[in-house]
Amino acid sequence: MANSDNNGNTKRPKKGINIPNVGNAVNGAKSAFREAIGQSVTPLEYSQQKQQVANQINFQVLRQDRAKLEQETVKANTEEKRIELFEAQHKELEHRVDTAWVKADIAEIEHQIATVDKDIAMVGKDIKEIELATEKDNKSILQEKQELNYLKGLEELRALSLGISEKTYDNDVKEAVLNVNGSEVVQSAIPTKATIKAFLISG
Repeated sequence: MANSDNNGNTKRPKKGINIPNVGNAVNGAKSAFREAIGQSVTPLEYSQQKQQVANQINFQVLRQDRAKLEQETVKANTEEKRIELFEAQHKELEHRVDTAWVKADIAEIEHQIATVDKDIAMVGKDIKEIELATEKDNKSILQEKQELNYLKGLEELRALSLGISEKTYDNDVKEAVLNVNGSEVVQSAIPTKATIKAFLISG
């Protein structure tokens, strides 16, 4: 049934709006739906509005998730940079430690080399002293050998002199003396074996 406004214009009832409550199950459901939501909309419109609201909520959630994801990404990047910085510092520290150990090893080696050089110098000094002592000993030995040879020669001369028989000696001397200037010499002036032996021993 058409309704008229104050101006007498006839209007057709809007679909889904002002549905009469005639006890019809469908119309009753529509009326109950309208009363429940407090709006004069159809279930389709309500569903569309509900979907729109859900989409807006989902969009807000997505925006929040995206913002949170961006924050997490920034945080992760920052953390990654911190890790990279830490790794770089760790490598630098390892390098410094290795360098310190190498320097310590070099210092120890240099100390050992210096000790060896000192030992070599001491050995060289000992060798020089031994060479000087050996040279001195050789000179002493040579001198002693020369003295021994000299003494040996004297002993041989003494033995040779003492080994001459008194008779032969006396005859040779007498003959030599008698031949001097063709005259004889006093017998007491001729040396004997005993006088020669006494002379050699006293010398």
